[in-house]
Amino acid sequence: ELSGGERQRLALARALAGAPRLLLLDEPLHSVDVHLRDELALLIRSIADERRLGLVVVTHDRRDAFALATEIVVLHAGRVVESGPATRLAQEPQTAFAAAFLAGATCIPLPAAKDGRVVTPFGELAAPRSGDGLVLALLPGDLRIAAPGEGTAVGRVLRVVPDPLGLLATVQVGPHVVQAACGREVVRRGDRVELALNHAPRVLLRDALAHDRSGPR
Repeated sequence: ELSGGERQRLALARALAGAPRLLLLDEPLHSVDVHLRDELALLIRSIADERRLGLVVVTHDRRDAFALATEIVVLHAGRVVESGPATRLAQEPQTAFAAAFLAGATCIPLPAAKDGRVVTPFGELAAPRSGDGLVLALLPGDLRIAAPGEGTAVGRVLRVVPDPLGLLATVQVGPHVVQAACGREVVRRGDRVELALNHAPRVLLRDALAHDRSGPR
């Protein structure tokens, strides 16, 4: 008669009852109600710290990973794509797959870089190396709807949705779909808009992002 979240918490209590030194958690917050997730994550971390308990957490949810882990290993197709402290991977991912998976970045394949520069849909940017295998990783907040004449790219609005910091527009720019903050600009579905960068985004190694897609699915 227990709910999924109650069964999940009971399984955790059973696992802890044996006083283990190392605990493997597979999607530990998956069935827990949204309003209890943060509370349970904090409880797990507190118990682990108090008992000097090692945790290995397997999850497909980046929120759970950041809530529970101090070190993160990102796997794709059975291999390690990137690993390191959770704080670094959240703020400075080095690979396109990690940026898409952990930070919700939209990754756009780029042409070959020359002399440390690469051409993007939003202008020329510095590249980490010359040659092929680079992507433009656009994190939430990197793009904004610009006033007419101030943008570096043009696109068509597919939808506008509320965001904790305002309105967020989904915009089609050529073959790519990107997210842009609306700011003070009033836009609607179907509008033709100009886009501008708030700051220089990351140009990263393409790595595991091998299927010419413009973002995570």
